[in-house]
Formats: sequence, C-alpha cells, structure tokens
Amino acid sequence: MGEWFSMDTPDEKPTPRSAGRPPGTGVVPTAKKIVRDLSAVPPRSVHPALVPGVSVEETGRSYRTDKLVFGVALALVVAFIAWGLFAGANMSGTTSAVLSWVVE
Repeated sequence: MGEWFSMDTPDEKPTPRSAGRPPGTGVVPTAKKIVRDLSAVPPRSVHPALVPGVSVEETGRSYRTDKLVFGVALALVVAFIAWGLFAGANMSGTTSAVLSWVVE
C-alpha cells in the first residue's frame, strides 16, 4: 500500500479524551442532562410537537382545531377546485401568468 496507511499501534497509551476538561463536563453529566431535559414536562406555552420525546397524550392538554381557520381554509380549497372544474381555461391562464411572475 503505502506509508500513509500504517497499521502499527503506538507503544504509549493514548491520553483520555476528557484530559484537560473541567470536572462535570464529561460524557456522563452531558447524557444525564439530556435525559433530564427530555423527561421534563414542557411549559404550558410550548406545543408538545416542538419538544422532542414528549407526546401530546403525556401533557394532559387537548389541542382542538380552530373552526374559523379550518372553515376559511376549506372554503378556499373548495373555491379553487370549483374554479378549476368550471373555468379550467381561465384558471390555466391565470396560474401560468402567476407562475411566470414568480419565476422572474
């Protein structure tokens, strides 16, 4: 092969990875902190989807759908589909114009 791929092992022991670190900053304290943070119940102002390791069922809260937002979104989707069904040529021209404006 070459000299760059040497399989020889050094005679001296390697220094530990934690040499020179202050106490309490090694792997074990870091792992304990991660586990503690993941097992903690999130504050009420944070949605559980934003906290890793916490499911919605574990929070004791119910997250309902906002009926006004859902109704407006549903009306817009139905209107867009109806526009495509009843005025397909008009919709095609309009969406093409909008796409070319966005791409510019």
